[in-house]
Amino acid sequence: MESMEPHGRPLRALVVEDSEDDTLLVADELTDSGFSVSCTRVETAGQMREALQHQEWDIVIADHRMPRFSGRAALEVLKDSGLDIPFILVSGTAEEHTGVEMMRAGASDFIMKHSLRRLGPAVDREIHEAESRRQRRLAEERERAAEEQRHEFYRRTILAATGGKLVIAEPHEIERIAGPCIRSWQITELDELRHVRDEIQELAAESGMDESNVFAFVGCAVEAMANAHKHAGGGTVSLHSVRDGLMLVVSDEGPGIETLALPDVALTKGYSTAASLGMGYKVMIEFADKLYLSTGSEGTTVAIEKGLRERETARETALGKLTGW
Repeated sequence: MESMEPHGRPLRALVVEDSEDDTLLVADELTDSGFSVSCTRVETAGQMREALQHQEWDIVIADHRMPRFSGRAALEVLKDSGLDIPFILVSGTAEEHTGVEMMRAGASDFIMKHSLRRLGPAVDREIHEAESRRQRRLAEERERAAEEQRHEFYRRTILAATGGKLVIAEPHEIERIAGPCIRSWQITELDELRHVRDEIQELAAESGMDESNVFAFVGCAVEAMANAHKHAGGGTVSLHSVRDGLMLVVSDEGPGIETLALPDVALTKGYSTAASLGMGYKVMIEFADKLYLSTGSEGTTVAIEKGLRERETARETALGKLTGW
């Protein structure tokens, strides 16, 4: 591995080349194009991997054919590294179709050695495009981080405002919380909703659930299924056994609920994202012992938990301790 230090616009070039003379030609051409080139030559896959691991590079320039390596293999080494560095193939013998194949495989450009004057403008263009991609990634990462912070803020706010009854969760968390599946259904038509509702009511009663709890549980189920039908044309419904109760999980592949709408969904009685959605999440929260909600661009999952017996509220527990009743 050999390095040549420079003198104007900084450029860190990793040159995959077995010929020192050809490497000097590349460095001279880049210098003539206005770059201050810090150039390192490698000629094996191991040397290239080591260079990629231990230094940052602006460009990779590779010869097409070498005794112990090749441009195609060098491109694979770069792709395996996961680094977004422009890759330019330089060759004195390869045919045009080889360059086309390499560019389809991920190379940024293909330049013949007798046309090295193209190298400087090509490097300049690819560096600018790489920087644009980097800035886009940074902007996307910042937006994702901001969205995650907003989501966490709303999750904590909603959990506190609903007395711990509405939990904003991820689908895998709901899957973990739900107990053994008793029965599942696919719903696409309104008539199917009525049939599933009746089966849920029958199964809840058979489980030993109090009549008033059955009424509340089925009411929540109808609302969740109606939302799935309204927004996604249907979905999957499953009934699960949880400790001292039942859990109904309704999943769809609709557009989901926007993060900014979550507080209104959770805290505004009768709120809905479209007309005629029924009684809304606020009332569902009141009827359920606990409600789990996962929503995003890939769909919405609602899990309704209800005990077999009416559970004592935290307020009632506190009053009991205070009065000694």
